[in-house]
Amino acid sequence: MEAPSSPEAPSARVSGTASTASNEQNWSIYKRVQVQCKQAPAEEIANIPGFVDFVGNDERQDDRIIRLNKKDDKNMLYQGPLFGLTDYPGFAMAPQALSPSLQEQLAFEAVTEYCEQPHATNIDLVPPKPSEKVNTQEESIWSIWKAEQSSSSQNNQNPPTRKRKQNQSGTPKYYRSFRKLSWATTGYHYDWTERSYHEGKKSSMPPLLQDVALLFARTSLALTTTCTSPCIQQQFTPSASIVNYYNTKSVMGGHRDDLEYALDKPVISISLGLPAIFLLGGKSKQSDEPVIPILVRPGDVMMLGGDARLNYHGMARVLLPQDYAIYRNGSGSERKDFSSSGQVTRELLSSKLSQGHENGTGRSGSDREHLTEEDRKALKRFLGQHRININVRQVNRDETTTSST
Repeated sequence: MEAPSSPEAPSARVSGTASTASNEQNWSIYKRVQVQCKQAPAEEIANIPGFVDFVGNDERQDDRIIRLNKKDDKNMLYQGPLFGLTDYPGFAMAPQALSPSLQEQLAFEAVTEYCEQPHATNIDLVPPKPSEKVNTQEESIWSIWKAEQSSSSQNNQNPPTRKRKQNQSGTPKYYRSFRKLSWATTGYHYDWTERSYHEGKKSSMPPLLQDVALLFARTSLALTTTCTSPCIQQQFTPSASIVNYYNTKSVMGGHRDDLEYALDKPVISISLGLPAIFLLGGKSKQSDEPVIPILVRPGDVMMLGGDARLNYHGMARVLLPQDYAIYRNGSGSERKDFSSSGQVTRELLSSKLSQGHENGTGRSGSDREHLTEEDRKALKRFLGQHRININVRQVNRDETTTSST
């Protein structure tokens, strides 16, 4: 496992130099694909070797794509379209699986709750600089961002004079802000120094996030196990999440999520905000196994389970809104709309998790307060500039299968 949002940016290319050519010859397949994705013009994204768009293509157009739906299995809690890849059994994609309102709620919790105490963030690992203002209890990361956006809008309406610029130079830089935030953890807080989980280092898991993860984890386990009725192998305890906050220049280095104890349980990955190019490789960066670039959109849910649980993966590129528009207009493929095909809502979560699957939290319904219009507009603006990715996993083995060591 790598530190969340840790970049693995390719070495800067200097055209025509012998050293650059030598470096490229030593690149792994994973890094080559990462560079291709990062450098491809928007109109050429669809032509990246091996590129997969589950919304723009299906099994009739790309023989690597397979349908995974098992309508007769009552453990398949998610009934919307599910796709897999022939190269990597155990990987599953549920495109456009989350309703817009559920995406909004998860994203709002991510910017207002998951990145605040008692949860942990990358900011907490480094003490504040003397020049930074330590946030008061009222100065949350979200409230500061809204204030900055409001100030920016006013300045755009009133071009700054030289005097105003000088005054602005005295605006405090806060210790906790989205400018510095890369990741947050809820549940178990992974210790990056000792590379382990500790019982004494954890916070609560957000109820809504638990229920979303549980629904898709049970679905993944139904795809990768042979049980025909609920059994211990199909249990899932969402006990840790890593929330990555990406700007348009962010990447995620290739890594494996291999430090949990329950490696028989899937990792559930939720995408919110800007689209991105996700990379899925084999068990080693150095192997000849294919590295597949996959377009992920807001509302998509990916599952890494079964044999794919320990595959290398990462994020090569966040797509700017204008680049995504160019890709959509030039891809030449008919894009499917899955919005009416079993999209997950909070009400559906409550219904599914109450039908014999009592380990849900019971907090998935519409009991949460609605966003104010101010927050809704601010969140829309934030998601138009950022990508949020939430990964949920089970840390410990199921109690009945834990053996002493």
